[in-house]
Amino acid sequence: MNIDLININKSFDGEQVINNFNGIIEENKITCIMGESGIGKTTLINMILGLEKPDSGKILGLDQRKISAVFQEDRLCEEFNCIQNLRIVCDRNISDKELTRLLYSLELGEVMYKKVSLLSGGMKRRLAIGRALIFDADIIVMDEPFKGLDRELHAKIIELVKKKAKGKILIVVTHSMEEVKSLNANLIVL
Repeated sequence: MNIDLININKSFDGEQVINNFNGIIEENKITCIMGESGIGKTTLINMILGLEKPDSGKILGLDQRKISAVFQEDRLCEEFNCIQNLRIVCDRNISDKELTRLLYSLELGEVMYKKVSLLSGGMKRRLAIGRALIFDADIIVMDEPFKGLDRELHAKIIELVKKKAKGKILIVVTHSMEEVKSLNANLIVL
């Protein structure tokens, strides 16, 4: 089922951020959202996540669907290690072996038992991506997930995200047309 965004309006302190927006996010597809800074990309995905409500308009296609997210900030449990951060969100039936495999594919295998507070920014970013991917979600929402990754890792992580998001709706906020092309994504421009 698609996500239909119908006549969405949102203001903050009297300033219109999103004005009568309409769009369709297709089932089993990757959709990138682009636009200038401050145009409302994060606000739009926050409405999809249910963290904000539109002032008017409707968002259809979210009922009873599980959603995972990568926010602009990593939102990890700093005192836990990588395995523990994944374990928090995943199904009990997922083995430590599967978690370990995911961490190695994220280039985090060597630090999987380190406290998150000791990891670099890029490592934390990859772990946040891993956490969104390991959760059994129907919809994955990512706000600038590849920001701060070096070129080699950037391409590898994009391929991993594409593989893990098959059969799901993936929504990625980005400023990079290169990422849109690498993800082979539909594009919404705000």
